[in-house]
Amino acid sequence: MIDHQLSKMGILASCLLLSFSYASGQTSGTLSVSATANPWRAGGFVLPDDPGGFGIGDVPPEITFAANSSAKITVSASGIWSCGLASAGPGGGPCGPFPNVNVIGIGGLTGIQTQQMTLVGVFLDSHNPPDVPTASGIGVVFPIGEGGTFDIPPTATRLVLGMPDECTGGATGLTASCYGDNSGSVSVTYNLAKQFHISLSAFIMPPIIPVGFPPGPGACNTRIPFQPPQLLRYSGDDRTFAIQPPFGSYRIHQEITVDQSGKIEGGPLNDSGVSRSWAPDSFDSNLNLLPEALADDVLDDCHFLEERAKASTANMLIDVVPVSDSSFSLHLTGKASDPLVSIAHRLAPVQWDLTLQIDSSVSPASFHLQGFHTCYPAVELYVTDVGSKTTTNLIQFSPNGNSFWTLLDCLTRGVVGHHTNYNNSGGLN
Repeated sequence: MIDHQLSKMGILASCLLLSFSYASGQTSGTLSVSATANPWRAGGFVLPDDPGGFGIGDVPPEITFAANSSAKITVSASGIWSCGLASAGPGGGPCGPFPNVNVIGIGGLTGIQTQQMTLVGVFLDSHNPPDVPTASGIGVVFPIGEGGTFDIPPTATRLVLGMPDECTGGATGLTASCYGDNSGSVSVTYNLAKQFHISLSAFIMPPIIPVGFPPGPGACNTRIPFQPPQLLRYSGDDRTFAIQPPFGSYRIHQEITVDQSGKIEGGPLNDSGVSRSWAPDSFDSNLNLLPEALADDVLDDCHFLEERAKASTANMLIDVVPVSDSSFSLHLTGKASDPLVSIAHRLAPVQWDLTLQIDSSVSPASFHLQGFHTCYPAVELYVTDVGSKTTTNLIQFSPNGNSFWTLLDCLTRGVVGHHTNYNNSGGLN
């Protein structure tokens, strides 16, 4: 920065350079950011040189990418640059007696108050100042410092980099200015990583599971003299396939978010839904659950809701194995038995063992799915590209109904019942 009160009048204002550097279409790379790079000059925008003669800096470098192509960018920076009165790294430091900088927004870009000589960035779409639109995350100048991982707004196509500077030393604030005595540069390394959200669920589709034994939910006793036991029913999950299933609307559920190299970004989550058994008076003539039954919270009275429990997740496992910088292997496996089935020891549990490989070195990313699951209940497996928010359905399996014979075939034959097998390859959406 140049403080015009310090009478550093011998410093020449920087010329208005209209050329700039950028890294285009690469998923990783390194570029140099000069101390004269003014983020508010993105695309060649010319600011007022306020208070005049001290320089508005140069058009800043930028990292470009396709909209919706990546969810996050990881940046690291090193080197030394100078504000004219002192030097510091990209993490910033005092510029002589001035610890902070206060740049006022202009041209659709926000201002920023931060430490002097801090590396900053701003995500932009195809618009340059002064025509930057108001959009989520677009045009917001933020500190990067020595680096970090940052969410990329869906419509962004570039990350502009530079140093904030102005002539008041952080006091009243000005538009970006006083770049004339800045020198040096920092080196910025970046990595644009795709992220994938993988979701696996097994759930019971309508209609409700009929009475029957085995392998139904059994019976309850009304404790009324001479009244026989009442056969219970399961209500199932009352839904069809859903990319984002309502919480708990499944028998088992696994999900995880992984970047293209196999780094875990979210999760893993292993969960099971609540199993409920219902007395006969819980349903109307069309076997729809009555509101009174749904509101019931008294168990073991053979009236409305009889029992509820959750299956253990102890045998559910999600394992990620990185293969390369752009590929990984994901193993989803587990088994679970309904905790309300009194003869669970005679039933094979719901089981699955699926291996999914995703390779992002090609466009679109490719997958290979191999493994099996038992043929009951319904199973869905989705892969969502977090950046583009596009989802690929890898499995949407419907069982042969909820009949007694389907359950008998899938869950009581041998040790593990019948399997549905997969050995598929293709491209992700």
